[in-house]
Formats: sequence, C-alpha cells, structure tokens
Amino acid sequence: MGPPGHQLIVTHFELLFIESEAAFRLGDLERAASALNEAIKKQIDLVTPAAYSHVAQIPSIDYQSMIENYIETNANETASTVTIEKIMTQKYVAMFTMNTESWNDVRRYDYNLPSFLSIPKTPDGTPIGTGFIQRVLYPQESVNTNKNTPNSDLFTKLWIFTK
Repeated sequence: MGPPGHQLIVTHFELLFIESEAAFRLGDLERAASALNEAIKKQIDLVTPAAYSHVAQIPSIDYQSMIENYIETNANETASTVTIEKIMTQKYVAMFTMNTESWNDVRRYDYNLPSFLSIPKTPDGTPIGTGFIQRVLYPQESVNTNKNTPNSDLFTKLWIFTK
C-alpha cells in the first residue's frame, strides 16, 4: 500500500466503484456488476501484501482462504443480483480507512447506505445523538476573521441528493 504515513488519494478500485455506481444509476447492470466485482478484487490485491506481513506471524490464520471466501461471497455479482446497497456497502468497506471519502458517500445517501450504519449508543443502550453528523464546523479562525462565514452546526446538510 505504500510506506506508513502515506495517504492514498485516488485508487483504481475507487474508480471502479464509481463506475459501478454510475452504471447502476444508468441502468447498465451488467457493467455495474462487472465493475463492482473487479473493484473488490483490485482493493484486495492492493492491501494483501501489507496484510500478509501482519498475519504471516499468526499460524492459525489462513489468510488465502479468507481472501478466496470473501471474493466468492462478495465479488460474484451479475446483472440480476447487483444492487446499489451491495455497491455502496463494498465501497464503504474498501474505503473506510481512506480519509473522508467513505463518509462523503454515506452522507450523500443520507446514511441509508450501507444499511448497517446506526447512531452509536452508550453502554446502557442510549443513542449518543438524534442524528448523524452532516458536516464539519468551520475553523474558529475563519469564524473570527471572516464575517461571511456561514452560521451552521454539525447537522446542517451540505446538499440534498435527489434520485
């Protein structure tokens, strides 16, 4: 993946996930499925060398079987089985550690995709908030020095996505 401390900006697998989502929205389900399957495989190819170096020290982990099972389970979509839920879930899984891009996607879908997302809860089961964060706040220096800085909070949406 690169030396420690480096941040991936754009990857081949990300472009394939974008292609998959766009093709799905255009109704080209065969292309959406193909791009999704390839995106999953390319992401695994990217992280495998680093993962092998960590799990090779643990003899009880059969990493190759784990990869094969994941691909068999998740990278076998067809035009009749691909869904936007599958595309966005796999994109979220693949890009979770890549800065804010996975957060941008879940905000774009109003936290409905992937469907397993939920507001965190305290140990006693109480939700820690009433909604998901929609944006980050402007830096205090901007607020102090720019009278045109919009007045917003963490829950003010940046955009409204329509289908």
